[in-house]
Amino acid sequence: MTDIPIGGVRNVHMEVGIFGFDYDQMIGNEDFMQVFSHEEIGVTVVNTYIRFLYDKLMRPNGLDVSFGFLAPTTVNLGLILSRPDTVTEYVLRILMDNKDAEKLFFIPFNTGGHWLLLAINPIREIVYYLDSLGNDWTTYPDMKVLIDTVLQAFRAQRDIQTPRRGANSITW
Repeated sequence: MTDIPIGGVRNVHMEVGIFGFDYDQMIGNEDFMQVFSHEEIGVTVVNTYIRFLYDKLMRPNGLDVSFGFLAPTTVNLGLILSRPDTVTEYVLRILMDNKDAEKLFFIPFNTGGHWLLLAINPIREIVYYLDSLGNDWTTYPDMKVLIDTVLQAFRAQRDIQTPRRGANSITW
């Protein structure tokens, strides 16, 4: 941060292994100030922190085989409401790219002014919902519908048969 001039930016390369696509994330001093001033943090700060975790914790310890992230710029309430097919296709593609690995996927999820975290185990069809405000998943029904739809499509594409009574066996 100290070598980024005021008003300047630094490019942080986000390789394909992090979110499933390759791009450069720009971050500036103003983004760091969100953290230091205890302001609402934006997606740039979250993405940069994920990059840090990927570089310093996941990849060196082989944890990228067991854990993954989905891009909060692609999975958020605004896009779920405006372009649900785009979000569904992205999440399903990432899960299918890892269909043979029991992997836990983390989704930092912005509801519009508040961040929460979803952790999804698609093989076991378990969704962990973590919200510091104490709300439960019913607060965001569109999010739940999207994740349930993706997990049902994931099951279908993997050709997993479930008994009729177990067809809605997704655990939240």
